[in-house]
Amino acid sequence: MECLSYCIAEQIDLFKVEKRLKQEDDYIWERARNTMQVMTKDGSQIFYVFKNGTIVTWNFKRYQAKKLIKLIKSATINAFEYVVKDEFSYQLGSITKLWPHDHFNVDCIQLENEENELKLAISFGLSTSIKLNFYEHNIEKQITKYLPIIQEHAGKGVFSSSRKKINKILGEIIFTKSQINLSSEILYQPKFFWKHPNLEEYYDMMEKYLDIPVRIETINQQLETLNEIFEMFNVYLVNKHSHNLEIIIIALIGVEIVFSLLNFHLYL
Repeated sequence: MECLSYCIAEQIDLFKVEKRLKQEDDYIWERARNTMQVMTKDGSQIFYVFKNGTIVTWNFKRYQAKKLIKLIKSATINAFEYVVKDEFSYQLGSITKLWPHDHFNVDCIQLENEENELKLAISFGLSTSIKLNFYEHNIEKQITKYLPIIQEHAGKGVFSSSRKKINKILGEIIFTKSQINLSSEILYQPKFFWKHPNLEEYYDMMEKYLDIPVRIETINQQLETLNEIFEMFNVYLVNKHSHNLEIIIIALIGVEIVFSLLNFHLYL
């Protein structure tokens, strides 16, 4: 069986999702503050919609998941241009655990029971991980986009970018950093576990297996490095601008002196 996770938007309006589901006749659901649990009427399939813009499905085929994404996308806030996806295989067993598949590039989840609360606890970890996947992809794109500017400066000692462009890049870096570091869904354990401390160990297991704290630290280090580089470029351009102004002022003073001397000579 498959467990699929998707990141489709900055946020999902759960109230709007509920309104959309009322138009369907295939699902039953329960909405909380930051999460919505949705099941097929026969109970064989379940998916979770998270306010942070992610979806986790259990026992859905990929074509069925695409149908869900299409349904939910109309309830998104700032939908992303591309969907980030991760996939797991899952099965029932004596204990709950995770491990990499021996032959295929997929991770495996074993559940000790099919209780929905256990699936939700696991899904919180998958939701955080797939959101981080989006940020990781986004930062990779930013690095690829900004690298020519860095290489130009390294190769020539100067670059053609304007202060406006550098300030815009700094704004993009700060915005990405704020999205990650001001997001309680990523930095802190979900409040769900305050009421369900017996399930906390499963979230901790997911967090450790998926390297969530390490990935957050790596992302922040990348953003900090980019910020330092472009702050340096910004200072360089400010100093260059000041230097150019000084040259212009000196030139104007020189012209004024020349004219003063000429006027003095004519007066004599």
